[in-house]
Amino acid sequence: MAIRNGAYPGIKLEVIGKEHLTADSGKVGSSEQQLSEGFMSGSERTEGSKPDTGVKYEISTIALVASMLSKNENVENYQILSNLGIVKPFDDIVAKVKFNNESLWHWYVIQVKHGKKEKKINTYFNGYSSIINSTDPELAKAVGSNRIHYWYFSHRDITKLFLQTGTTGITLKKRICSRPCNIYESILSDADCYELYSPELRRPHINFFENFRLFLNQSDTAVINQKIKDIWHINSFKPIISYINYYFDKDPCPTLDKKVFEIEVLKTRISDWIVTPTKVTRFEVNPITWNEDVAIVGNEPNVERYLFGYQIYQIKQNNSAVKDIKTWNNAVRNEGRLNGKKLKDLLLESWIEKKIPLILKTDSLLSVLKEFSHLKMKYILIDSNIERRIAEITTYNLSVLRLCWS
Repeated sequence: MAIRNGAYPGIKLEVIGKEHLTADSGKVGSSEQQLSEGFMSGSERTEGSKPDTGVKYEISTIALVASMLSKNENVENYQILSNLGIVKPFDDIVAKVKFNNESLWHWYVIQVKHGKKEKKINTYFNGYSSIINSTDPELAKAVGSNRIHYWYFSHRDITKLFLQTGTTGITLKKRICSRPCNIYESILSDADCYELYSPELRRPHINFFENFRLFLNQSDTAVINQKIKDIWHINSFKPIISYINYYFDKDPCPTLDKKVFEIEVLKTRISDWIVTPTKVTRFEVNPITWNEDVAIVGNEPNVERYLFGYQIYQIKQNNSAVKDIKTWNNAVRNEGRLNGKKLKDLLLESWIEKKIPLILKTDSLLSVLKEFSHLKMKYILIDSNIERRIAEITTYNLSVLRLCWS
């Protein structure tokens, strides 16, 4: 069965509903635009800072920060880096955040520690002094426009804080920041943050403490992971944590942006609804294209074989491992694996690259597709009751395309 002009011979394409979902407030730019606006490619990783004993707390905190940023309606985009050498000692998490209706990015440089009862702040002030004199163009731009914020994040309290100045020391007092705090501090809206003060402080120390915040008595790793599960309504946080751990283990340092992170969360949310790859009888070479969010097709005989025949052909264009139909069918018989890789993962990779739509089961939760509709991903639902399903899809303000056998 071939496809001509975006339609199936034997299948009629019909658009249901005129409203096309838009999400300007949540849109992200192209990969090229994000690279030019983001961290410099190949940024130096802090030597010796590959996560070890504190990895679980640090990685979980990265996932929490990303999740809170994604759920904050005031945030348009963000980019996160781990272990960026040019901002030591605030190098555990570096988050660049672009708020709605603003053209400039704010930097949040965060030190993540289990914490001690006593803390000398000199290390952080010295790091601040180095940062404000940095020759890195992106960092210098943030410093020059006062868009860099210095955070210390710990699940313990600190009872004594002091700053060593010459032969004497200044005891610092902490006070909780008033609520509601400003938009930039509210990216962790449920966290109490403190500022430090002392009448003995002089400049340039005052300049640092005006932008330095302590997030103390925060959740431990187990509670953070539960928060992540609650935020995204998922049963297991492990796929997200594993992905972040893998992602930041690359060299040079990559950046984790809003779109990349949310697609990974979306994969976790819809994993159980993806139709299991099946054997096919032929390639379907012509593209299936549409502008709607969801296409729906009846659960007719051989419909899965037809749709997978189209998907396999698209995958074959970019993956030499899928040589022919025989290779694919053998992989289906081999517990759904091709050269040790799951066929499901091959489909997901092409779907993320927007080369194919993802085929989902009848029981897919439309609320999830709605929640992530700003990512502009495409889906095909196979359902035996098309009319009922179309009514549900439009209820969620998702535009739908009907694929009908004629």
